[in-house]
Amino acid sequence: MEREGELAITPLTNYAMPLIRYRIGDRGRLTDAPCACGRGFPVLDALSGRSMEAMTNLKGEHVDGGFVIYVLAFMAERGYMRKYQIIQEEDASITINVVPEPGVRLADHQGDLDSLVDKIQFVMGKDCPVRFCTVEDIPTSDGGKYPYAISRFRPQSPRR
Repeated sequence: MEREGELAITPLTNYAMPLIRYRIGDRGRLTDAPCACGRGFPVLDALSGRSMEAMTNLKGEHVDGGFVIYVLAFMAERGYMRKYQIIQEEDASITINVVPEPGVRLADHQGDLDSLVDKIQFVMGKDCPVRFCTVEDIPTSDGGKYPYAISRFRPQSPRR
């Protein structure tokens, strides 16, 4: 049975400052196949990418942040975006921060933006507001990593 999830490591060589279950921001898949060395510990089968925050659509369904990043990647491949980041705001709306290439105006690519909005609203809900913001830079997190997806939306739990 294979299991996929966020990876956490515990290096056993740093005696001065041990890192116990340090979350490194990557996802991987474990397998039950035995290790060739004969030890009985879980074996990492494959790395499957970066951990990203899940978004929640208006139906309460979780949407992997990687989906929207995948959709945004097609615009980046066209050469007019330097960086991008998607944020699900507290009200469940979507803000896409874009650092365009020098001399590029997002308004000149409205057809691509409209197509992206359609794809996002397909999974997030047709009433989900999507806005683009041109920004100078997208800062890294305190851990030094560049967060592609951030969710600030915390859906209300159903009352019983």
